[in-house]
Amino acid sequence: MRKKQMVLWISAGFLVPILLSAIFALSADLLHLYQLKNLLRKPSLEVFIIVSPAFFCSLFMLRYHKWLRVVEKQQESGLIHVSFHRILHEYMMHSMLSFFLLSFLVTYWGNGRQEDTVLIFLICMGVMITAYAPFYFGLLVRIYDYLYRLGFSVQFRNAGWNQGAIMAVGMAIIGIFVTTTLFVYIISKTIGSAITLYDAWERAFIISIVVGVPLIMLILMIRQFYSHLLQHKHSQLLSLHLLLEKLYGNLELTDMFLEDMVATVKQVIGAEVVTLVIHAKREGKERIFPAGYYREGESVKEYTEECSSMRVPIFIDGQTAGYFCLRDKVGALRFTREDGEIMRSFSRAFSMVLQNSHYIEELKKERQVAQEAAGLKSQILSTMSHELRTPLNAIIGYSDIVIDVLRGSVPDKQITNVKRINESGRHLLGVINDILDLSKMEAGQMNATIEPVHMRTLLQFCMHNAETLCGERPIVFSIEGETDIWIRSDEQKLKQIIMNLVSNAVKFTERGSIIVRLSRRARDIIIEVEDTGVGILQEHQTAIFEPFKQIDGSLARKYKGTGLGLSIAARLVSLLGGSICVESEKGQGSRFSIHLSDVFHEQ
Repeated sequence: MRKKQMVLWISAGFLVPILLSAIFALSADLLHLYQLKNLLRKPSLEVFIIVSPAFFCSLFMLRYHKWLRVVEKQQESGLIHVSFHRILHEYMMHSMLSFFLLSFLVTYWGNGRQEDTVLIFLICMGVMITAYAPFYFGLLVRIYDYLYRLGFSVQFRNAGWNQGAIMAVGMAIIGIFVTTTLFVYIISKTIGSAITLYDAWERAFIISIVVGVPLIMLILMIRQFYSHLLQHKHSQLLSLHLLLEKLYGNLELTDMFLEDMVATVKQVIGAEVVTLVIHAKREGKERIFPAGYYREGESVKEYTEECSSMRVPIFIDGQTAGYFCLRDKVGALRFTREDGEIMRSFSRAFSMVLQNSHYIEELKKERQVAQEAAGLKSQILSTMSHELRTPLNAIIGYSDIVIDVLRGSVPDKQITNVKRINESGRHLLGVINDILDLSKMEAGQMNATIEPVHMRTLLQFCMHNAETLCGERPIVFSIEGETDIWIRSDEQKLKQIIMNLVSNAVKFTERGSIIVRLSRRARDIIIEVEDTGVGILQEHQTAIFEPFKQIDGSLARKYKGTGLGLSIAARLVSLLGGSICVESEKGQGSRFSIHLSDVFHEQ
């Protein structure tokens, strides 16, 4: 719509000065009506007179629309500023060419007084320039307003306004001066008055001052009004930008923050009363900010064009989640379309923040439920720790006694059955201990007790226990490296780490060797557990450190276990401030490396 208005304004800038010039020439008897009719009877001149302004107007229209397309894609305000003044100069150039040609044709072929042709030509040009001045300044104002809507005009300097105002005033005064001077001179010659061209200039100068001063004041007032309007809009946008930054920075929409936000909206829009109403999601009640301004049952008009009140809805997922209600524009009778556009943009931004706040509330509730579930889990695990381990320890203890007491007095098959009971009980006790350890780690309830640890003693203990796990399989156990050293760490947890790695190596090694290697780099300690077992594929080497994850997850897998050993070992290493990694190839065995930083202890 605004583009069409600018097109009509540009067309009027070409046609209205021509019509006013013709009316002035006819009314002042500079051009007779019969002369104009004779002129229009010539087909070539008639076509030229009609086509000439249409041609220059169309030529500029093409250039103008091309400029608009460039502006809408352009992002640099400096280039827009330059092209803006260039398009105004082109508008003036096309208009002046059109005025010049028409004035020349009309005065040269249509004027009966050949001696006054040049003077009448200049008078017509002066009238056209005078009438053209407000259209030039009007186009300046309209383009500024259009660029403002694209976000550019607020960055322009006042120099553009000053230059445009000076051009418009200058054209108007020059046109008045030339027209008045020559018209007075021609009239004086016609009536036989002895007036010189200098006297005509003097009178024209006085008339130009009398007419020009109010004209200058009018244009300056218009310039000041639009400058103030642009500054006000710029202030509105800046305040809104700061408000949006503050809005996006708050994840929780507290009552105090919402009341401050409503006060800022009230200042930005310039409303006497601004009310924010938010529909509660579950309680069925409304949150109203600020309290006291809203009256139940009061009707509020929907925003359409311009109105004394406006209501801007807030939508979330296509449903109304609330609305802004604004009443009584400060210093004006109605809210403008721009106010409505600003409020709708802000409403869309606020709806996203409001939706995020709903998500945060749901996350808090879910977190609370999770914390309650974690507390319940800890309670269950504590109960399980007591209720399961106590009878299991009794079963294991009594089965040990039965094996020792009845060995040799009962058949070997019965002793074997009792051993299976003992082994199953120990296995189940190990599973329970692993689950309890993992639960403590996840709850953050496991701490490290740092003390001096002799590494050779610890490694020998681990390897001795591991030898009992392999049964009759041909596996060679060995310890390598500088083992007679002391470190500062948690002995029980370090022992559990190495036992998990070694027992895991025993599980997946049918024959060959299992080596525990210890090395020192300055104050760092590196422990390696290497085996000649089945190995691990590259794509599985990350998953083995996750709880309950095994390479073969089928029910009929060959290697039994819960999949907690490596996960617990990795978490214990992290608790001790170290890191663990694995190097392996399928069928070539595996090597697990533990790196403990700054733990070397000198005795």
